[in-house]
Amino acid sequence: TVVNSTRESRPGLTLETRVFTLDGGLLSERKTPVNAKANDMVPLGDLGIAERLSKEGMVLVALRLRDGAGNLISHNDYWPGQDDASHRKLNALPQQQLEMQATGRTVEADRVVSVRLVNPGRTPALAAKLTLVDAKGERLLPALYSDNYVVVMPGEPRTITIRYPAKLGDKVTIRVRGWNVKPAAARAGS
Repeated sequence: TVVNSTRESRPGLTLETRVFTLDGGLLSERKTPVNAKANDMVPLGDLGIAERLSKEGMVLVALRLRDGAGNLISHNDYWPGQDDASHRKLNALPQQQLEMQATGRTVEADRVVSVRLVNPGRTPALAAKLTLVDAKGERLLPALYSDNYVVVMPGEPRTITIRYPAKLGDKVTIRVRGWNVKPAAARAGS
């Protein structure tokens, strides 16, 4: 279901649905046209993954909603399993080393850090969590993240922005860790 919680209709959208094995192999993909009326829901029917689940035990579903120009509006990732026991397959995922670039700038009374995550591996990186720390390695608060605990698909960069009060300083480091993510860090350049 696509939910349009705005007061504006959004015609000409496209929902891209890709289903992967846990090791990143593409099982299926489809594009579905969506015309979302204001304050309405558009039911899209079954994803057709029951057969894949019975065969694989667990899959990764990547949903990307794009406007008519191809701009990303929303992205959601799910890892449904056939049963509770199938979720144990997540424990066997190989660790992924994410590439990180971080740049910071001052906007009025805030510092805004943009962090670009790239997964150069073949396996999706699950639940990648960013943490902003100061020069002493202490967590910096308050900090507002545009997203967190994200899936980073191979070949699909993710950019997350972190906003915090500029009075806390600009010598910051961003740490990343996750379910199958090797811990890493990057300093935010100006």
